[in-house]
Amino acid sequence: MQNINGPCHLLAIINILILTKKIRIHEDYGTITYDHLVDKLKEYMYSSQFQCKDKVQLNYVIEQLPLLQ
Repeated sequence: MQNINGPCHLLAIINILILTKKIRIHEDYGTITYDHLVDKLKEYMYSSQFQCKDKVQLNYVIEQLPLLQ
């Protein structure tokens, strides 16, 4: 769940990826930091599951992730 004025866009993306079983977050975590979520998203985006034809565009999107905080 999100704290007040938290990174709701990032949480929405992560929730979709979790529900579609594209990423997994270990159930032992009581809380998850912003950095951990961004790392999970980056891992997915650089994985073979994520299909992006334009690596320059992919790198640009990844550079923009801190703006979601």
